[in-house]
Amino acid sequence: MLATLVTRIVDFSRRNAAATVLAALLLALASGWFASKHFKINTDVNQLLSADLPWRKQEKMLEAAFPQKVDTLLVVIDGDTPDAAENAATALTADLETRKDLFISVARPDAIPFFRKNGMLFLSKDELGGILDQLIQAQPMLGALTSDPSLRGLFSAFGMMAQGVQMGAISADQLNKPLNAITDTIEAANIVATIHQAFSRLG
Repeated sequence: MLATLVTRIVDFSRRNAAATVLAALLLALASGWFASKHFKINTDVNQLLSADLPWRKQEKMLEAAFPQKVDTLLVVIDGDTPDAAENAATALTADLETRKDLFISVARPDAIPFFRKNGMLFLSKDELGGILDQLIQAQPMLGALTSDPSLRGLFSAFGMMAQGVQMGAISADQLNKPLNAITDTIEAANIVATIHQAFSRLG
């Protein structure tokens, strides 16, 4: 029965090819018009769940109590070094503050003076212990740089590092990161100086 029906439809379409193609085009156009007028997509994820749910009601109460926290966009910045992340965050904040047409307000929670001064109080016990251990190990070098913030003080700190390695207080691998950071800074400064000299000669 089905095979016979399909055969008849195919045979009819073959004998009336032009009319069949025209009818298919008209049907496609009508379908497209119907879809454009009647099908809509709501991208608001809050509409996917009922507003009568207990936690949704609590969410509404929280939004009403703290309207400044509604529609907040949070950006997390990471970098190879703390200075790189800080510079990126500063530049991004300055750029976003100029876009008043897109953002009502721009703020950096980590730049609040309170967190700048007391940020370590929010670390876990293990994280804080690790930082304190590093500061204790670096105390002699930090003291040398604080008392003499010059190249002489820097090389004096290097000498203390070498003595620490010789005495077995620290491993040579622990010096890789700070020494690499110093090397990158010196190389960057040399590149800037070279470019400056080149422009000076052109002038």
